[in-house]
Amino acid sequence: MVNVKAIETAERIDAERMQVLVRGSTEKLPVSRTFTYLFRD
Repeated sequence: MVNVKAIETAERIDAERMQVLVRGSTEKLPVSRTFTYLFRD
C-alpha cells in the first residue's frame, strides 16, 4: 500500500498495467490490475 499523498506520478504502461513513482524515491512500483480503475486516465 502507498499513501495517496506520497504518489508523485502515475503512468500507464499499456492498456492494463500502471506504475507509480513515490516522492523521494526513484523506484517505480507496479499497480495491481485490480486497482488501476482508481486512477484517472
